[in-house]
Amino acid sequence: MKRRHHILYSLAGLIAVLNVAFWFFGGMHLGWTRSNETRMEIDPVTTLEYPIIEKRFTPGIDFLVLGMMTSGFFSVVGYFLRPKQVSK
Repeated sequence: MKRRHHILYSLAGLIAVLNVAFWFFGGMHLGWTRSNETRMEIDPVTTLEYPIIEKRFTPGIDFLVLGMMTSGFFSVVGYFLRPKQVSK
């Protein structure tokens, strides 16, 4: 039971690293999380551009902040579960 705070610190660090990696490799969108992406294509016959909407999850900054808040929560809980220092 004395190692609970170490487990929570490790879990907080793991959540933070995985969260940043998922956000980074998922598209690093600095706005809100998006579930649709719009891209422009050119019609080969008329050479006019037209939008195509495709379903694609892109994590935004809100996803990153929520993950970091979760990581911070586990760190704070781990801090309060530390064994008390006995003064001599």
